[in-house]
Amino acid sequence: MSGATKKSIILFIIFLIVAGCGYYWLNNYKVKKLKKIENEKSQKLNEFDKYSKLAVQYDAVSDTLKVLNERFLNKDKILPSIEDSKITFQYFNTLASMPDSYLNFSFTAGGGQIFEDHLVKTYILEGEALFYNLFNFIWKLENYKRLYAIQSLSFEEIKKTDNPEKKPESYIKFSMAVAGYSPKEELRTDEKIIVEGSSKPIGYNPFLPLVTDYIPPNTDNLLEVNEAVLQGLTEDRAYIVDSKGKLLVMQVGSKVYLGYLTKIDQAKKQVEFTLNKGGFIETVILSTK
Repeated sequence: MSGATKKSIILFIIFLIVAGCGYYWLNNYKVKKLKKIENEKSQKLNEFDKYSKLAVQYDAVSDTLKVLNERFLNKDKILPSIEDSKITFQYFNTLASMPDSYLNFSFTAGGGQIFEDHLVKTYILEGEALFYNLFNFIWKLENYKRLYAIQSLSFEEIKKTDNPEKKPESYIKFSMAVAGYSPKEELRTDEKIIVEGSSKPIGYNPFLPLVTDYIPPNTDNLLEVNEAVLQGLTEDRAYIVDSKGKLLVMQVGSKVYLGYLTKIDQAKKQVEFTLNKGGFIETVILSTK
């Protein structure tokens, strides 16, 4: 074997050793390190996604908090300079004298408590009222600017009438404890009552049955649909003759005994009425002859 061949073999063996070592080093060190980097990258991406979502949530919560803070700071509640039973009675009596919250009540001043920065006095109101009036009175206590809080409330329905010949009306007999507040130190105060609106109308009185056998009399001499005759109609007017032969001109929304005119159908030459007969809703249709 020539010297050149020996040298080539030796160089080839050295190359194999170096290549093997390089391959081993790449697979056992660099690949593991690369996998570790990939895992760390994946973990960082997951964390980034998590923090991105948190950032979005933070922005939403921050906006909500800002709105709530503005509402709180602008909450226009007023404390009297001193919580005095005479001032409070006058305030309650003013609310109870308004037409939509009128009620009769007795007023008793209860005990008081002293806290670090404010005083609290309790008052007992007992009386009777129509349901809607009591509802509006409570709404005004809760929503008007003077700060009062209802601590307890009990009530029951009673029937009353001033005329034995009339059907008794539904009244609510109530008893409530109301807390009044005043500051120890001077804060924003006002002892004048400000009329600040009324509650939104509620659909019905929960103390009255939705269905009843009582049908109110036709005291307003409204049109009785079952005894009426449709004489003619236009696009938005109906010409109806009542039981006495009187011609009435009506349109959608016109009031009749126990209900309203709810539809005019010129194509079918008929009108539709919706009546409430003791809680039972009835549709009556009149057509031209």
